[in-house]
Amino acid sequence: CVCGLGYRMCEASEEDDGGAPFSIFTLDPRNTFVVESSAYHHRPIMSVWVGKEPLSKEDVYNVYTDTTYFKVVGNEIREEQNHLYGSNPIVEYRLNNARMGVFEPVLALLDAINNVESNRLDDIEQTVQALMKFINCDVDADDIEEMRKLGAVKVKTSVDGQPSDIDVIVTNLDQNGTQITKDDLYQGVVNICGMPNRNGTKGSSSDTGAAVLLRDGWTLAESHAKSYELQFKRSERRFLRVVLKICECASGVDLDLLIRDIELAFNRRNYENILVKAQVLTTMLQTDKIHPQLAFQACGLFTDPDAAYKKSCEYVEEKQMSLEESVLALATRQAIDQGGKVGSQATVPEPEGDNAAKSASA
Repeated sequence: CVCGLGYRMCEASEEDDGGAPFSIFTLDPRNTFVVESSAYHHRPIMSVWVGKEPLSKEDVYNVYTDTTYFKVVGNEIREEQNHLYGSNPIVEYRLNNARMGVFEPVLALLDAINNVESNRLDDIEQTVQALMKFINCDVDADDIEEMRKLGAVKVKTSVDGQPSDIDVIVTNLDQNGTQITKDDLYQGVVNICGMPNRNGTKGSSSDTGAAVLLRDGWTLAESHAKSYELQFKRSERRFLRVVLKICECASGVDLDLLIRDIELAFNRRNYENILVKAQVLTTMLQTDKIHPQLAFQACGLFTDPDAAYKKSCEYVEEKQMSLEESVLALATRQAIDQGGKVGSQATVPEPEGDNAAKSASA
């Protein structure tokens, strides 16, 4: 976001501790670059990371291609070896097509804001340390020193009848006009960078959530974030190509995945219009003509709709199993209760005497 370019490197891990077979590093964009082809596809040809020799302090160029690694010192290739990554292990991430940082387009406006604020401070400083102006007064250095000690000065009218006066040379800036200029510059920075403003503008009590998001710039910030995500996805697929190749070559790793099997999701939480999104999800789930997974993907409520759908299905299955267990336990308990009643009727004692004879004749 600062430089407009970022670089990540993936290589096989040397530690066999049961963790991931690869290691990920974030490289400094000030000493890393990627050379791309001038053809229409602009595929990366090689990537270079510039380091230093520990003793001689010479620049060391670590050059990677899709198949080979070169170590170049000066004009000499000191080392050359093949690698099995199957792709360039250094991947370039672009913030936008212009490869500019977030605040790079508004550097001129930021400089202007600094200049305005500096001039305002200079105006205060000049007011405090203003020069004194003596009109028709014969004042020397000793008089000025005495005036500073006493804090007062005595002025006499000149002989020729002209009035005498002592004044301070001050030219103040119009602070109201200066503040308007500064606010206008700041608003330009906010609009260009896609930043939500923090003015705390008081709207009417009838403002809806969408109106507040549009007025305060949150929707613009969201659109900028989505444009950055599209750029990151392109580079992330190249990065996954290296990761999957290392996992394929690593011993003890049984992983059968393709790049198209992996969905790229971002951990940015989007809570705008959450009530409307929840209503859309509920409405789509209530109809029998739309698959529930499509409802999760279309509502925009979840950053990872597939994971949310899978977890929801597991929850429904657990709830259904719990309900079935409860029904089965209730039916078992009822059957036991009914069996006890039947057993109690079967164990009624035999009648004796005349009652026995009556029951026998009956």
